[in-house]
Amino acid sequence: MKKICFTGQYGVKSHGDDTPLVVLVEELRRRIGNFEGVVLTRHALEDHYSRYGLRSIQNLEYDSKAESEGKWFRGLNPADERIDLCNLQDELSSSDLLVIGAGNFLVDYSIDLLRGPIPYLLVLTLMARMGGTPVMWYGISAGPIKTMLGRNFTRLAANLAGQITLRDEGSIHELINLGFDKNVIQLPDPVIGIIPVSREIAAKLPSCRKVSSISDRVVTISVRGLPDEDKLDFEDYLSGFADACDRLVDMYEAAILFVPQCTYAHGNPGENDIYISKRVMERMRHAENAVVAEEDLSPEECAGLYDGSFGSICTRLHGNVFAAIQGVPPVAVSYNPKVSGFMHWLECDELVVDLAEFSSDELVEKFNKTIMERSELEKKVKKRIEEGKGQISRYADIAMELIDARD
Repeated sequence: MKKICFTGQYGVKSHGDDTPLVVLVEELRRRIGNFEGVVLTRHALEDHYSRYGLRSIQNLEYDSKAESEGKWFRGLNPADERIDLCNLQDELSSSDLLVIGAGNFLVDYSIDLLRGPIPYLLVLTLMARMGGTPVMWYGISAGPIKTMLGRNFTRLAANLAGQITLRDEGSIHELINLGFDKNVIQLPDPVIGIIPVSREIAAKLPSCRKVSSISDRVVTISVRGLPDEDKLDFEDYLSGFADACDRLVDMYEAAILFVPQCTYAHGNPGENDIYISKRVMERMRHAENAVVAEEDLSPEECAGLYDGSFGSICTRLHGNVFAAIQGVPPVAVSYNPKVSGFMHWLECDELVVDLAEFSSDELVEKFNKTIMERSELEKKVKKRIEEGKGQISRYADIAMELIDARD
């Protein structure tokens, strides 16, 4: 039986990270039937992935940020036990493929020699290659990469990968700027391949029932914490969203449904979108017209909540993707190049609000544009999503090519 290891931002209750895993696993099973799937996750004991027939093992991360302070990855500090590290090496060496991604791995917001997402990617790549296991970059976004250490580590990891797939043009340019000149393949965000639950099933979810009782014009909203480096003051971000939501309630007699994309419970509150959503609601004049989806949603259910939306404003990348999958032209708040990259692919650059120009006026103006030009924008969005869905199976094809080459 084939064995495939998957590593990414797993175990943090993020639909944007878990959905690509689900999509690729289902595509691979269509090709090779059953296989042994192993997920490297931050909280292996919570076993988030058994529902998909996948086994969870502990990755190199700590359970909490506080526990990781002043340390390198687990097993790589002088006084650390090595048993987990050795077990991980055995798992990788006995695998037919290591899949890294999907997601925004290649950023150096935080980096040390053996700390941060880029060193993590490199360490696992080295461990896999030492055991003869090929490595695939799966739907990665790259950048911004500003440090010399980050640039050198990224170049080395890229050179060791068997195949690299990137999900936006900006990431390709990032690698080119690093001096990487091997072939890369650009494919759409793999999240496009998810099959949401039907509207009938979504309508039975508690949050959907509640918001539908307020108004049949539901605006779906996705907010998130912002990286510390962002120039926009976070309080201004929260207040701007609150004011925009109030104005949409006034203008359209709308109801607001906050759809959390990440509900991580082990980090600081800013990593949980439920908490951020409630902070926006606290600032609203019409909080009675707003609902936060607090259910423990599957990726398929989360995507289903966007079906039939009157409109959508999302900061989370995959809030925008889920809205587009449902044919809803999203207004995207671009806190990271991957967001504007997706909107460029969607051919909806005019619906992007950059953090540098963020205001409730900008949000409302672009939202009104989606309403006034709804028919034309919907056709464009649906066309691009259908084109993207036709390309998603290529990810599994590439994985199979690497597995077959090892045989």
